[in-house]
Amino acid sequence: MLYTPVKTAVIGEDEFTSRIAEVENILSAYVDKGFTPSFDGIRLSYRNYLVKDAVGSIVIVHGFTEYCEKYTELVWYFMNAGYNVFTYDHRGHGFSDRQVEGYELAHVNRFEDYVSDLEHFVNNVVIPRGGKDNINIFSHSMGGSITALYLMRCGNTVSRAVLSSPMVVPYTQGCPVWVLKCLLIQEGTLKGWDKRFKYASEFNPDHPFDKSHDTSYPRFRHNLDVRISEVRYQTSASTNRWMYEAVTVGRKMLSKKGIKAIRAKTVIINSTDDTVVRPKPQEALARRLGCEFYSIEGAKHSAFICASPSLEKYLEKVLAFLKS
Repeated sequence: MLYTPVKTAVIGEDEFTSRIAEVENILSAYVDKGFTPSFDGIRLSYRNYLVKDAVGSIVIVHGFTEYCEKYTELVWYFMNAGYNVFTYDHRGHGFSDRQVEGYELAHVNRFEDYVSDLEHFVNNVVIPRGGKDNINIFSHSMGGSITALYLMRCGNTVSRAVLSSPMVVPYTQGCPVWVLKCLLIQEGTLKGWDKRFKYASEFNPDHPFDKSHDTSYPRFRHNLDVRISEVRYQTSASTNRWMYEAVTVGRKMLSKKGIKAIRAKTVIINSTDDTVVRPKPQEALARRLGCEFYSIEGAKHSAFICASPSLEKYLEKVLAFLKS
């Protein structure tokens, strides 16, 4: 069933709770849900939406401890801009298969497995259903890391890519990266690479808004309520291996050889009040890519969950870039 795009405005703070319920109800009639086995048999859960007379496709690549349902509002805006939208849960996240027991830990054997998952998803789900023309990627945080490495591997597949708060180098709470790497090697070797990182956080159903990565309270509250109601969305901690991969992925992203292979037009969107990922490595990546580095003033890490007018500015930038 194809959705017919309509003109829509960014949902305001006061109306968000009622409007997002309406959006979810509308999209439920058009969503295609399912699982696709990835390169190694791990099943990836997906949600896709096709529109009438689509101008192209957008693949959403989410961040650490997230899930595709968190992007429902963005899906709505992208669909009404005329795009097919394809979303999926990373391995170890949401409804996708996991390589460790339970739903709390996010684990990956190597970061390239995420890249292979994205490659599989594009080749086996996106292209067969949305076509090869004008495939775009919207990525956030860890998803930005995955996307950058994917573009290095599959340079000609994607037309444009948005790297929103990409995880090039994460903040490490004052601990030098080289010290953290040594600690992780020790922990992984002695206690197991698939064991919980000793300083990882836990899911908190009473998480305070002022300690979150969002600036829109109704959006923060809605997403927290969704996580409380679904245990598969309560992933909140990393294994030793995931953390090691996270603090070493920046070197791969900044590789001159890899960057030369990227053909997609790219923009990096930074949040000025981000306390999760460092801005300087993002700027370095933008310089090496020769792409625009654009900042959203007053936004925290999750710039797509900010209050208006910042959200309007953010969405305007993203859509203008995709249509450029």
